[in-house]
Amino acid sequence: MQVFLLDLQELSPQAVTHFEHSLPPERAAAAARCRRATQRAQTVLGYILVRYATEQICGQYLNEDWRYGTHGKPHWKERPLFFNLTHTPYCVAVVVSEREEVGIDAEVIRPQREGFAARYFSDREQQEIAVATNPDEALIRLWSVKEAEGKRLGNGLLGMQQLSLDKVCSQKVTISDIPHWLSVSPAPQFPPISFVHEWDLI
Repeated sequence: MQVFLLDLQELSPQAVTHFEHSLPPERAAAAARCRRATQRAQTVLGYILVRYATEQICGQYLNEDWRYGTHGKPHWKERPLFFNLTHTPYCVAVVVSEREEVGIDAEVIRPQREGFAARYFSDREQQEIAVATNPDEALIRLWSVKEAEGKRLGNGLLGMQQLSLDKVCSQKVTISDIPHWLSVSPAPQFPPISFVHEWDLI
């Protein structure tokens, strides 16, 4: 298992347009529907980073549209390896595995709206957040852990309060001077991170 991470703030102004031309039809259409520049960059570079990671791990260069599970989890048609991706306004990250389904989530550490914890966390988890030294950071970490496990299972937000989180590992990372929680499942310890740059993808 390995994580690949791309800092979106380091991209040159022409990078998104350049990479968009190399997308398969459905991915190109998805990028064209994006109204915001950040969302377009996430869509384009998400696919490019998964393709890069697949080539690095499997030695296969794939340029095909993804297939999707019931709740929208993407996968390659022939599944040369398992992958999952996540993004924030500052980065795109991908986790890949040759053995099993995986999930990843990145979250910017920032205050959340009132009532968020009650909606997604159990009473015990809410109490743990309340007594934490930094409640906002504790909340974001737990949310990231839950997201990673939910994405591994392919369930999205279903059953967030009941998820077992024993298989999830998280790590605090700084991207473009912005603190994030990055969580991966299943992982007894955090897998290696390869920091990818624009020139690596060309």
